[in-house]
Amino acid sequence: MASVNKKILSGELFDLGVGTLNNKFGKEHIEHIMKYGIYFRLDKFIHELEMIITDDKSGSNQKTEKRKYRLIFLKICQQSPVISELFGLFCAHLNGGGDNDDEYQFQKNLLLITVAGGNIFTLFAQLLVNIYEYSLGSTNLMKINDYFLGELEVRLEDGDILQDKNQLGTSIVNFIKNGDGTPGLNINTGGEPYLILTTEIFEYINLIAKLPYSDFDFKLSPNISPEDFDINTAIKLVEQATLNGQMGSTLVPDKISDTDSINGSPGFLLLRAKSYVVCNAPKDQIDEKYNPKELNEFKKDCKKYDDLLGIKTQALYPQIMQRQYLDSIDPRSNCYKFLEHLQKKRDLIGDATQSNVNEVVELFNKGIYEKANKDGTLAPQIPKSDTMTEALILYLHSVTKTFNDYLHLWENNRLGINSAPGLNHKSSVLENTEKKHIDKYWEIFKLFATLENLLYGENNLIPRLIADIMINYLNLPNFQTERILDNLLVTYNSNNKNDKCELAPADIIIAPTNKIFNSGLKKIKEILQDSLYSTFGEIGFPDGLRVTVNAIDTSSFEPSQTQIQAAIPNAEYIPAPRNTTGLGIRGSPTEFIKTSNPPYPGYQGGLSKKTKNKKHKKDKKDKKHKKTKNKKDKKYKKHKNSKNKKDKKHKKHKKTKKHKKTKKHKKTKKIN
Repeated sequence: MASVNKKILSGELFDLGVGTLNNKFGKEHIEHIMKYGIYFRLDKFIHELEMIITDDKSGSNQKTEKRKYRLIFLKICQQSPVISELFGLFCAHLNGGGDNDDEYQFQKNLLLITVAGGNIFTLFAQLLVNIYEYSLGSTNLMKINDYFLGELEVRLEDGDILQDKNQLGTSIVNFIKNGDGTPGLNINTGGEPYLILTTEIFEYINLIAKLPYSDFDFKLSPNISPEDFDINTAIKLVEQATLNGQMGSTLVPDKISDTDSINGSPGFLLLRAKSYVVCNAPKDQIDEKYNPKELNEFKKDCKKYDDLLGIKTQALYPQIMQRQYLDSIDPRSNCYKFLEHLQKKRDLIGDATQSNVNEVVELFNKGIYEKANKDGTLAPQIPKSDTMTEALILYLHSVTKTFNDYLHLWENNRLGINSAPGLNHKSSVLENTEKKHIDKYWEIFKLFATLENLLYGENNLIPRLIADIMINYLNLPNFQTERILDNLLVTYNSNNKNDKCELAPADIIIAPTNKIFNSGLKKIKEILQDSLYSTFGEIGFPDGLRVTVNAIDTSSFEPSQTQIQAAIPNAEYIPAPRNTTGLGIRGSPTEFIKTSNPPYPGYQGGLSKKTKNKKHKKDKKDKKHKKTKNKKDKKYKKHKNSKNKKDKKHKKHKKTKKHKKTKKHKKTKKIN
């Protein structure tokens, strides 16, 4: 009889990344959000993909080809003004839709959570395919598409329609069929010219639409900037202060040496929730053919292949392993055994991640209905979606809407200990209610200068916040995390009847990357552990979860590895930390060194100094994202399984330069 061993099935479920200004990808994202908020433009992703593809000059990354196709797809979309406008509206909805009825922005927030990753492109391509196929009579128009096209309608001041949704849909279809009227579109991707024939436009869109959904990535950043905030000047001030050693290094509480201070580390924080299922399996199904000591010896044998492969093999781990590396290695060598082990690990993680994604999409596709009263009437806790596309859009919108509303309450210290345990050490951002919004924004913005600022600025503000976000992600009924894990277990046991699988007890891991970051990462872990072991009500973590806390210094990584989905390994595969000998770390974790006057008039001093108790007149909201009417903030409801209320009126997105006429203001249809 075959001996039984443990088989670990662990895939990614939820990633929250926080980038720094001194990391080029972090800066790219932060600057775009400061300008446009939740209303993403196509050129944001075009530029990011071009940077990634350019960095991977060798083309060795197996994702490069897929990224090139995505880049071509986005550049095709950029040729159509209507599709470009539709993309911005789609992203705004995906990112939560805003905090009022008439525009797509969370104007009251200092911070913002947005969707990241490949799902943005796949979902948008699926919307375009649906519009095209609807024009052929082969399918119904998705409700979400009907809503988006209705929102894009342009009306004159007297209410007459200048361009209705049917005309907009026709414009999209005509572009997909005929392009710009020429035989083809000239596209440039990272220096490589492409001629996309008119007959190929739909093929490229459909290619992206058929890609599988990926794991769920989100980013935290400063929100869209206030009206008088000079973004370019602000970035220059912080960058200069960082170069002068006035930012990150002054905040690290643990003194490492007596030498001069450092400039601050570039990179990002990542808080990740992974499924964690343990199964019994016959030995021949277990990947662990070798023990850790043997694998370490095999790894050493790979060093001689560094030049051949063009990589540092000693820094390899599953998520950045490329299958083509095996093609260049002697299959009889110990190095081959090590690389084969990494590839199997990567495949196992990929399969488990896809299973997680499938469970989420299936749950939000079917919906959840519970008894509303004694007569058995059912009410939707999560409404049913007609398509997988709409199900995933609903899920991502639910996450960003919930958390961006939560951020506003968190920033204003309006949450209790159960909803926000990280608020137990309040910073002056939260205490000083008399401060003007723009003053708070400037201080929040500086927290993103370096990794040290992210971890230690304003009494560990960002670590405390992201810990609270994770706790709520795991507990709030909006996201159904526990139900998703339970469904995942049922799926595993039904698909593998010979393997008895169980959800492992939840745990938390800090990945050891650099001792400079340890104190800040421990703050996150402490807050999470307090919730993990809580015995009060709904607080705690569901079984089947592993939460990892990482701070990745990208100065020691190749540029093409700086993306969150590629640069974060399992805890046991983190590359060796950089040598920190000789780095001088000094100063208080609660004080900023004043860098210069802020990039706007009327600055009232740093966060560490409380302003005098005088009232300020409300700022006039003259910005183009101006609010037209206020709504009362509603109390954040914590850990309560309540029936979903009917969707509120959909938010109205801002008028763009393309449409000079007055946009219509109407109460829009809800999407069921």
